[in-house]
Amino acid sequence: MDQQRTQCSNLVAEIHLGRLRENIKLVLEHVPPGVQVMGVVKADGYGHGAAQIARVLTECGISYLAVSDVDEALALRTAGLRSPTLLLADTPRERVEEVVAHELTAAISDLGFAEVLSHTAGLLGRRARVHLNVDTGMGRFGMEPGRVLDALKKLQELPNIIVAGIFSHLSTTYRDDPESDRYNAQQVKIFNNLLTDVDKAGWLPKMVHIGNSPAFLAFPQLVASGYYNTLRIGTLFFGYEERLCDWDCDPVPIAEVGAKILTVRDLPAGRSISYDQMFHIQRDSRIAVLPIGYSHGLHRDLSNCGEVLVNGKRAPIVGKICLAQTMIDVTGIEGIKSGTQVTLVGRDLSACEEGRKIDREMWELLLPLLYRSERRYIL
Repeated sequence: MDQQRTQCSNLVAEIHLGRLRENIKLVLEHVPPGVQVMGVVKADGYGHGAAQIARVLTECGISYLAVSDVDEALALRTAGLRSPTLLLADTPRERVEEVVAHELTAAISDLGFAEVLSHTAGLLGRRARVHLNVDTGMGRFGMEPGRVLDALKKLQELPNIIVAGIFSHLSTTYRDDPESDRYNAQQVKIFNNLLTDVDKAGWLPKMVHIGNSPAFLAFPQLVASGYYNTLRIGTLFFGYEERLCDWDCDPVPIAEVGAKILTVRDLPAGRSISYDQMFHIQRDSRIAVLPIGYSHGLHRDLSNCGEVLVNGKRAPIVGKICLAQTMIDVTGIEGIKSGTQVTLVGRDLSACEEGRKIDREMWELLLPLLYRSERRYIL
């Protein structure tokens, strides 16, 4: 993944691995006994660097990883990480040999793919591990619940397949409203009913999971009890609570993304800032220009409503965010000059908070910035 990033030297992300370790410890303290945690490091570790994050996860006792696809998994293998790794998305049939050769665990949505996987594993003298993906309402990947029992029966007959898990994906865990929660509960109920039938048939796999980070925060009693002995945790490890919870301590964002002020201008009242006269100065003001814009991943919807942190104080983004520049109002903040460090998101300026201002999920803001940043790891 690193080779595919378009890195910008004007944008720097400090990734604090000590904070990551503390977040892992905090999460594990809340996980019920007997429930395994799968560390999700898809999308290059949500932009933080999958290999570096995965190493810390394994050091802290997270023995199972999850990614989106074969390329992400192979990046981990190339980095020397041998942990069991689940591919959450469906895998193209032309990548089956790589799945078997690198001992990856494939998500199964149809029997045709399973048959190809079993055949390929036989040719290589191996057995392939799979997790059966069940569509309980996401409508993306997965097998319809009504087909699962028959599919499990046939999977048992494939000579080179080990059904190691069964899972589903909740679609509205990020939204905190009654209608979304009802839909979550409906999905869990559908899966529970299916699991009861699977259990009666004697085909219940070792690992059963439906819960992710926001689901674990919002309704742990639904996703970390009963049949559910595994949780897929990603965003909590990176320091983000996408649902409110009653934990005594909160996880801390591990990434501090920032840039340095390019220039500072003193402008009189009445002047407009940036394109389309979107902002008019109401008083004599000090305006600083940052050398990053929406081409560097700063979401343009933050124009005239987002904030940054400079010298410990909030400074509003003023005017329309440009392709490669952004203006901020630093009036009244001491010590501002060219080269002054500005934090775009971090411990004291959460991407969740900024996302709520424009009705966007925090990863829509944070991921583009992290992808374009020069990453520096702080132990």
